[in-house]
Amino acid sequence: MIKMIRTGCALLLGIACGAWATPVEPEGLSRFQTQHQLQCQGAPMLIVSHDQAGSEMVLSVLDKQPTLARQQLLYVVDRSKVPGLIFSWFVKPALKKRDYPICLVDNTFLAELERHEAKVWLITASESIAVGDAASLAQAIQ
Repeated sequence: MIKMIRTGCALLLGIACGAWATPVEPEGLSRFQTQHQLQCQGAPMLIVSHDQAGSEMVLSVLDKQPTLARQQLLYVVDRSKVPGLIFSWFVKPALKKRDYPICLVDNTFLAELERHEAKVWLITASESIAVGDAASLAQAIQ
């Protein structure tokens, strides 16, 4: 599994890590950039999406809570399935409209995470869980 820095922070649905928690820093995260060309950095919680359905679910939740998104989590998107031209012309400009960090990675970075269609991974220093609906995701990151 992705190597992470451990803290005493735990995630159970409905109880998220506070902003004080040591960031989850998967190995190699810093070689990628956010949608604003900034270096990706760890956060107390990572949300990882592998497909469009999962991405739409995450964006619908984070757009309602942008302050929370900036403070305690990093959204990690696997952009490897999107052709470069489509990503440059359509996807990236849409992501740039969001002011919270979205880390754009390739499938080599996420190779160790099991793919779940229309689900996303919530990763903290102590646990990784797959979430399949917007209500559960919103509850988990509160």
